[in-house]
Amino acid sequence: MFHFHTPKLPEPLGLDLASLNGGGSCPSQFYGQTHDERDVYVRYRGGSLSIQIADKPGANPMDAEPILKADIGTIYDGSISLRQFCVNFGVTVQGVVPAETSPDADRNTDFSGNTTYLEAYLDRITLETSRTILKTCMQAFPNAILVRPVLDKNFKLREFVEVTADVTDDGVWLIDGATCTGDIRTSPTQYVLPTEGQLQVRLQCDLWKWPRPKYSSRGCELASQDLRRKLIVAGLQGMPKNDEVAFSNFRIATQFPTSDTSARAQLTNLRGALKNVLPETGLKQVRLDTNQVVATFIRPLDQVLRQWCKSGSDRWLEVTRESRDGPWLGVCPE
Repeated sequence: MFHFHTPKLPEPLGLDLASLNGGGSCPSQFYGQTHDERDVYVRYRGGSLSIQIADKPGANPMDAEPILKADIGTIYDGSISLRQFCVNFGVTVQGVVPAETSPDADRNTDFSGNTTYLEAYLDRITLETSRTILKTCMQAFPNAILVRPVLDKNFKLREFVEVTADVTDDGVWLIDGATCTGDIRTSPTQYVLPTEGQLQVRLQCDLWKWPRPKYSSRGCELASQDLRRKLIVAGLQGMPKNDEVAFSNFRIATQFPTSDTSARAQLTNLRGALKNVLPETGLKQVRLDTNQVVATFIRPLDQVLRQWCKSGSDRWLEVTRESRDGPWLGVCPE
């Protein structure tokens, strides 16, 4: 549910290359050559960085075993600039570290270990429970202010305004250590800038702005046709009005100095409070043509969805099949 991550870098490579270029995000990719003309490929996505060097000139570096493969970022991180890569991994190009050319480099992860990151992606959250989660976060930081961004016509930040838990934007910030919006350092493109003495928690749930189901019901329709019975699946468009329920993901993200034990303790307490909102619940996967239970497992579950499944017939959290000709499988609470 919650994942604290403090980057830990491997030993510097001490590698000098003849050339290295590239960039991008999700993934960041760099292409170059060694001084003996072997191609180099560097890729960073999902917090994982790999470096591959071709065995000989003209060979594909992607066919070679990585000289380094390291999990250094959070699981959804995929941005690193060329200079950041070289600095953090002990790589030079023609004997020097390249200059910084990426305009977004200061938004990328700090790999030094001086900053700890927290990311939580809470899955299948209903609107009712999203409000409870938001209020739980506010209770964990009773002196914080809750603000939403106001954007201009170019989608750049114009200002922040204070809001309450009934916000109708899809994203807000909980700022602990600020008494008013004037205490928040901002940027038109980055919105909130890290500030000493503040813990800035980003909270996102698109149901606040779009509270209707958003996922296609095509798979459910095919399953209903094949099984000759009406299946009702959470989160899908096109379900009968009385059976409709919407859910989305809820994201919590923040960063703080690794040495700040108070921030870590507060966030750890928040994690405990959210476990009460989303208790671990037994789920079962059922083969829908025979009603055979094929698997059981335990996951944190929105209790609104649990009650929804129990309150009607043929209600499922999801209906899928593993192959085109395979049996339809449904997941619901035990």
